[in-house]
Amino acid sequence: MIIASWLGVVNGLTLPGPGLELPPEEWPMEATRALVLDRRDNVATALVGLGRGERVSLGGQVVELGEDIPRGHKFAIRPIARGEEVVKYGQPIGRATADIAPGQHVHVHNVASQRATPKEQS
Repeated sequence: MIIASWLGVVNGLTLPGPGLELPPEEWPMEATRALVLDRRDNVATALVGLGRGERVSLGGQVVELGEDIPRGHKFAIRPIARGEEVVKYGQPIGRATADIAPGQHVHVHNVASQRATPKEQS
């Protein structure tokens, strides 16, 4: 059972609101597997664990996963070049430290955060 803690419209689909409990099989297909929150995003967030080779439909775009993506982790929805900003929620969250192909896991192994640590600020 997944507890929805947000309300929104993703790719024209209305998603459950606060406090609603829906099993994944009752969620709209595009909302059950991955989420893209802003048209500027170059990553999607897996809402469930996704397997290598799975094809995920995101608003008419289909991304084939090149590796397993754990629930809550990001994957690229278009090519991201080394040094390019990684964008989630319409905002840059880091820079790619290597080229990232569509469907590839986006995490600390290939993205450097753009947030300075306290040590870096001094």
